[in-house]
Amino acid sequence: MTKEQLTNVIKELKDMQQVFNQVKQYPKMKADVMLKQIDGDLKLAEENLKKK
Repeated sequence: MTKEQLTNVIKELKDMQQVFNQVKQYPKMKADVMLKQIDGDLKLAEENLKKK
């Protein structure tokens, strides 16, 4: 991935993170599970960006 693509991915993940933080009060949505996934994806994307 290019640096630009990674930056876009990070932005999208952070947007999703905000959405799931807002829906956290609805337990049926399993927001916590999604947030863990997003956190992992974010860390990976940010690490990849640092390597570029």
